[in-house]
Amino acid sequence: MRIKLDENLPARLAGLFRDPSHDVDTVVQEGLQGFADERRYPPGTHRGIMVLRLSDDRSSAVAERLVAVFATESVEAWSGRP
Repeated sequence: MRIKLDENLPARLAGLFRDPSHDVDTVVQEGLQGFADERRYPPGTHRGIMVLRLSDDRSSAVAERLVAVFATESVEAWSGRP
């Protein structure tokens, strides 16, 4: 699975998801800042975006939740879903 971490997330989070089954980069590394802007990247022009909204937005809380999602959910099955 290819994972792009948005520019509002610390780049160090990319290391949490790197393994043989994940290709992880940040949008900053690839010059894609503003990737979640639907005006620049309309639905249907990419594989999808996961939006994560937490009441605790500290990077440690975000990292913990992202790791939990990828450990417990079948995220590969989400591709192409509305």
